[in-house]
Parts: sequence; C-alpha cells; structure tokens
Amino acid sequence: MTRTIRTIGVLGILLLGLAWPAWAEGPVSWAALSAEERHLFAGMEGEWDGLPVERREHMLKGARRWAALNAEERERAAERFDEWRALPPERRAAVRERFERFQALPPEVRERLLDQRARFRALPPERRHELRETWRERRANRPAVGRPDRPVRPQLPARPAVPRPHRP
Repeated sequence: MTRTIRTIGVLGILLLGLAWPAWAEGPVSWAALSAEERHLFAGMEGEWDGLPVERREHMLKGARRWAALNAEERERAAERFDEWRALPPERRAAVRERFERFQALPPEVRERLLDQRARFRALPPERRHELRETWRERRANRPAVGRPDRPVRPQLPARPAVPRPHRP
C-alpha cells in the first residue's frame, strides 16, 4: 500500500510538468524531455532515443493520461497494474492475444460485445457466478474439433474469486 501511494505521488508530481504538447513537434529526444519526464523515464535514459517514434509517443501519451487522473483513478490504475504484473507470463500473453483479436473486430461487433459485457456486469453477483459455471461446463464438454483456422488453446486455470467493490 505504501509503495502504491508513493508511486502514485511521485508519478503525479512528475507528470504535472506535461502541460505542453511537446510530442506534437515530432519525435522527442531524451534531451528534449522535461526534467519531470526524464525522471519518470529514468530507467530508459540509454535507450530512449533508440526507441521507435511510435513507442515514445505512446509512452508520452500514457504519461499525459496519468497526469489527468484524479487520486482515486490513479490508485485504481496502480492496483490494476500490480494485478497485471502478478499474472504469469502465459496468462499475460493470453490476455494480449484476446485484446488484439477484439481490436481486430469490426466496430459494430465490438460495440455489441461491450454492451453485452455491461449488461452482464449489471447482473447480481450470484447470477454472474451461475452463468460463468454454465459456460465453463459447456466449454469443458464441447468437442476439441472446431474451426480449423484456430488452434485449440490450453485451458487456463480459473482465476480465484477476488471480491471487488461494485463499480457501475
């Protein structure tokens, strides 16, 4: 908890200097970063200028997003990042692959899936648990044959139930 608060505080202070859109002027070299940005990305000093422009822009964009978060949002983001880092590499790879497949879907399909997810999350926890169990049973009983263009993925162990505060 203390580490999270310290991290949030340090990142918040460091990112306050990101008020101007330096990223719009083209690829930002290490020397062109503000003191706060250099401190934030200190571990990358030797490799910053060698990173692809898109990667640097992505990192600066993330830093700006972080600076725009309020304290509660930052704490939640830090918790989620800690959860991500705690995942085994196989699970992270599976999550990334799933996200990439989702991003590749047509916008109307993504919108429909997001709507279904929102409706699912609005259900009472007991009903969500019942549905998850039903889906697990169906998945376990379905034959291994299927679409030839998609290999059968190994079944990941079920995540332990972690009580989380309800967020509408």
